[in-house]
Amino acid sequence: MHKGDSEVKGSLAEDKRQYTGDIVHNARGDVIAVQAIFAGKTTASLPHAAVRKDPKFSHFLFSHTPNHWASLQTSLELAGRIWQWVVEEHKKDAEAKGESITTQEAEQRSQCVWMLDCWPVNTSQAFREGVQKLGGGRIEIMYVPAEGTGRYQVNDTHMHKPMKWHAQVASGRWFASNMMFLNKKRFPRPDSSQPPMPPEQYESSVRNLMSTTRLRNMAPVWLNSAVEHISQSLPDEQRNIIKKGWDQLYLEPIGKEGFLETARAAHEVTMQERRKEQDKLKFKEQTAWMAEHGNIDDFVASWERQEHQPLTSLAPEVLLVKDAEKIWHER
Repeated sequence: MHKGDSEVKGSLAEDKRQYTGDIVHNARGDVIAVQAIFAGKTTASLPHAAVRKDPKFSHFLFSHTPNHWASLQTSLELAGRIWQWVVEEHKKDAEAKGESITTQEAEQRSQCVWMLDCWPVNTSQAFREGVQKLGGGRIEIMYVPAEGTGRYQVNDTHMHKPMKWHAQVASGRWFASNMMFLNKKRFPRPDSSQPPMPPEQYESSVRNLMSTTRLRNMAPVWLNSAVEHISQSLPDEQRNIIKKGWDQLYLEPIGKEGFLETARAAHEVTMQERRKEQDKLKFKEQTAWMAEHGNIDDFVASWERQEHQPLTSLAPEVLLVKDAEKIWHER
């Protein structure tokens, strides 16, 4: 840009595509898979095939959805990659003990627990059935409570911040080094015999540098760099940030006195609340049915006898009963 310019052009295109990048890991701090979901309807929205086939990205799972969010298909693809890893690890463990087993035998012996957040896809019946079928019932899904990922999910509590920081640094260095190269071409030293790069060529090169295609192909490089960064052991510790997260959130609390009793009590409270919600839902369904087919007074009396409490203890449902009663009498 120059002083007095009426239009200032930026190096970034207005169409800033996003993608979802996250990693799957275990309690030992190992990275099992890296999932990268790009926005788009076809494979054209993915990094170039040469990038995807690069051996250094063999642990990547490249996918695409219209909005770069996880879908049923991408989640089941990830489940398949995880189960494959579990089975291969089981085979390695057997071989280390001097036992040779087939993949089928390893599948029958393997088991794993997969901890997930309450993203709607993860809690859907189709997903749970798909995972059940994939692992033959040997993959158990456990959920971090809704709105609890900020306290109980390692990715959120320990990993995302250093990953994002490192990826930003890596991409910033890449951009700076490329701009320095182009600037040297555009503004060579006075004693250089090389002619300056024409302004049009310079602007075209900058646009190409920051094009969607170029950035899409670089995204796995920066994400992988971030994964390598958090996989390294922390200073003065014999563990990386992933293992530290598992230790602090899950493994260390388990060893504390009274943990099991507290966990059981919390589970019982959760189950009671869940049963209460299920009862409310059932009550609403029954009330709606009685409003159309039966005597609402008899239904209310029956419900109070069964629950040993007055109907007014469920204030929201009282309105449903009154509406149902009104509908019944107006028929």
